[in-house]
Amino acid sequence: MLKTDKGFLKNKTDIKIFILFLLNNVRYPLRYQEVSDLVLADNVVAEFDFAECFSELVELGHVLELSEPGGTEHAYLISETGMEAAASLEDTLLSSLRKRSLQYAMRYLSLQRRGAKADARIERRPDKQYTVTCTVTERGGVLASFSLTLPTEREARQIREHFLAKPEDVVRSVTAAATGELEYLMNYPIDR
Repeated sequence: MLKTDKGFLKNKTDIKIFILFLLNNVRYPLRYQEVSDLVLADNVVAEFDFAECFSELVELGHVLELSEPGGTEHAYLISETGMEAAASLEDTLLSSLRKRSLQYAMRYLSLQRRGAKADARIERRPDKQYTVTCTVTERGGVLASFSLTLPTEREARQIREHFLAKPEDVVRSVTAAATGELEYLMNYPIDR
């Protein structure tokens, strides 16, 4: 059952369905930490509950544990029975939870899988303003980079936090503005 005031799934069956739902939509091997990051995003599931339910799914054979030759780290993939369970039970989860979690998973994994990394740093300038520099690097090269100067540290921190939480959304928006797709916003008259 979903506890709406805190947003936690508490029922073990719901947590297992949620884990299978995410793995069924991803459908490629993930390390334990990657699965954990996806399931624990937005505080939908408590960490202890995730660990317990995930372990049970592996024991039941709904999630396969894969090991690389000579490797010490395991990867996990949903099994055929796990796919069947996810397909038949995912409708028991709230559609808003499914949609939000799947969007997060695709953003997280697309950056992770490409090897892209987002970084943002704040510097205080001599004029007492703050510059936040946001960068996305991919395989050693810079994919995107921009800097903004702001009057307060609070604004700079807010931009930094938003960029780190949603780097692809920010880069997509900056690109749209730079290519003129959002030109109407740039031409909007501002009376001062």
